[in-house]
Amino acid sequence: MPTQQPKAAIAAIEDPLLKVYAKAWQDILDAQTAIATDPMKWRQRKRLVELQKAVEAAMDELDVQARQWVTSELVRPYAMGAAAGAVELGESAAAVWTMLPKDAISRMATDTLGDLLKSTRHVRRTTKALIRAIGRDEILGKLTQGRTAVQAGRRMEKILAQKGISAITYSDGSRHGLREYTQMLIRTKTGEAYNLGTLESQEALGIEFWECFDGPDCGLTKHSDPKRALGRLVDKDTALTYPLSHPNCRRSWGARPDIKTAGEAEAATPSVTPSQTEAQRAADADRTRLQTARRYRQRARQAPKAATRRAVPAGQTLAAARRGDATVPTRRRPRR
Repeated sequence: MPTQQPKAAIAAIEDPLLKVYAKAWQDILDAQTAIATDPMKWRQRKRLVELQKAVEAAMDELDVQARQWVTSELVRPYAMGAAAGAVELGESAAAVWTMLPKDAISRMATDTLGDLLKSTRHVRRTTKALIRAIGRDEILGKLTQGRTAVQAGRRMEKILAQKGISAITYSDGSRHGLREYTQMLIRTKTGEAYNLGTLESQEALGIEFWECFDGPDCGLTKHSDPKRALGRLVDKDTALTYPLSHPNCRRSWGARPDIKTAGEAEAATPSVTPSQTEAQRAADADRTRLQTARRYRQRARQAPKAATRRAVPAGQTLAAARRGDATVPTRRRPRR
């Protein structure tokens, strides 16, 4: 049987740092919103300087806390995985701990800290880019001097969409904030640490092959890999190279002490039966449908109510009501 990750225990390790990042990101979003909705704030250069200083201070604090967390807390999921791997084989976790390589967790800590620092560096860069875009935008400057705040607000929305503050930009061009990115990163890294602890403790006890337990449609090296991971028997090198397949992966590993050679691994029967695989696939499909429906309901609740002809105040066009513009004088055509 695979060593399952104790989600509650790992979540307790992750939550303190995740909450710090989430709060910092919400503060940044609030600052962006305040500037976008009040023309006087971004007409005054000192307000933009204040925003940059606040973001810089927040990023400095996050970098310090990230370093402290990585050096003190990331080892705990690794130790939990090592203990679970030893217990699965009926051995003492304390005895196995002294047999583990000491550089495995340090390598992961270095990678994790590097990714966290990269996210705060990106926040700093995009903050500067946003402030330059606001300060140099001629159209925005003209709007604040002679036109409505609504029109200036729309221009600000375009600038935020193009130059808004973000923590990371993926290869597909999508931009992601600190809350989303750090949740993905930290949860992925703690999952990797747990699995690496399991694999290396069992290797120290003489295990040479493992069976992979994963989603029925998850690939071995990445989610889209045609080589399906579920039930695949692999050697140490393969397992240590791909402890997880993708961010937020649910992969786990089960020791196979009965297998000693690649030929035996090729001929061995997986623990998971085809009927169990199909049942898992159906359960995943149901969960996906429920998640999609929940997101749709949330968007529907948050969406503004559509303006109708009957609900439009006197003297305001339907288009203006839908946009939220101030009341403008209109003249109806007389009926014939």
